[in-house]
Amino acid sequence: KDYGPASIETARALTSLAVTLTELGLHSEALPLKQRSLDIRDAISGRGDPLTAEAMNNLAVTYVHLAEYEKALPLQLESLRIRESTLGPAHTDVGQSLNNLATTYGYLGNYQQAFTYRQRAIQNIEAALGPEHPTVGLLLTAMASTLYDLERYDESIATENRALRIVRE
Repeated sequence: KDYGPASIETARALTSLAVTLTELGLHSEALPLKQRSLDIRDAISGRGDPLTAEAMNNLAVTYVHLAEYEKALPLQLESLRIRESTLGPAHTDVGQSLNNLATTYGYLGNYQQAFTYRQRAIQNIEAALGPEHPTVGLLLTAMASTLYDLERYDESIATENRALRIVRE
């Protein structure tokens, strides 16, 4: 069924509205919409579908914005597992999941785990888009912050300089 309260079109509309609310900083209002979108996608496509993984990731990002990291983490891990198994480890959506996990672990104060996921994200995006792609520069900026949190200051500065060189070009 293309339309109706439990259709893919309804899930898309819920996600669209939730994205707008998120952009306005209205994360609490976006949360139930993203949850409903995930529920619909899960019911229609199943837990192992990449679009379900995307909906999980979207919900997890909202939990991170609300500082509910313990709720975000299992969704992010499941989203990563689905994306790796369905899209392959080299897909940029996998890199996005890895980076989101790094961010969440950083907020939780687990900087070593954040480093590990961030490093994997950078490797993924470099392989997919090239080492000089602007997205790599953005990930390197985040990595520099993680290195700083790990008190690896010289590496942080070197990484930030590489990021700056990439985004300037």
